[in-house]
Amino acid sequence: MVRAAAKLFREHGYNGVGIDRIMQAVGLTRGGFYNHFASKQALFAEVLRWDKDFVVRMRARDPDALAEQGLAIATDYLDPRHRMAVGPNCPFTTLTPDVVRAGDEATDAFTETVQALIREFERGLDNPKKDDERALVATALC
Repeated sequence: MVRAAAKLFREHGYNGVGIDRIMQAVGLTRGGFYNHFASKQALFAEVLRWDKDFVVRMRARDPDALAEQGLAIATDYLDPRHRMAVGPNCPFTTLTPDVVRAGDEATDAFTETVQALIREFERGLDNPKKDDERALVATALC
């Protein structure tokens, strides 16, 4: 449900997608939604938290390459083709404008997720020579 909602929110924006449409995408009824989430806002907050452990998974795969991977991600993230794509990309490129409109829970989830991502990337940039890279990654994620 979170994956389907993330895709729909990226394609149509927070206000452009209702619970019925999300549930139709996963083949469930509207009533089933409330077995998982208290509200659409709660689901949106979960979408924003969804990628929080992304960097942790990257570190587990190759701890020594995290700084290099972070720079590659930051460079890709800033590319206009990435920012304009609505498919499986990072939700921050398309959902950031909706965060404030979705309420406090979404704002808190967004803040928590971005801070966690920055902390994880910084862990991979502990070399003092990497200050420029750290700044680039932090800027791209903020």
